[in-house]
Amino acid sequence: MLPWYKRLIYSFVSVVVGGGVVGAVATCREALVDPASHLNPRGILVGACIFLGFALPGWLVALPIVIVVREYSGLRLWIWGITGVCIGPSLIFALVVCEFLMVPQSERDLYGLSVFMVLAFAVSSLTTAMYLLLVRGQVHTLIKRDPAVS
Repeated sequence: MLPWYKRLIYSFVSVVVGGGVVGAVATCREALVDPASHLNPRGILVGACIFLGFALPGWLVALPIVIVVREYSGLRLWIWGITGVCIGPSLIFALVVCEFLMVPQSERDLYGLSVFMVLAFAVSSLTTAMYLLLVRGQVHTLIKRDPAVS
């Protein structure tokens, strides 16, 4: 199917765009909610970069899947899609569990945890959807170009 380096490039592009879009939207939230506040382009860029920095560890966790899995069709598409969506929230949950195990007397803000989980879910969902659409679209164009590829 697709060579590993193309899948690697597609996954990196998906992480950059997905993390950047969610970061920009999360940064714009205050301006969207409060009509008196204004959009700050520098703040939006910084927020997108920060989210991209937080999305890269999830990309590193997903790299073995990206490199090893060659076919995304039928049931495999759904299984790997669900796996990709779960990577971000699983990492956030693992960090919270590590914090509770290392510092048992700490009190955690559950609202802050839920916000991190929702944002991690958003980044993972957008990144996974973009990656699978890119890979599937590329595979379908290969099949249309060369009927011998199947």
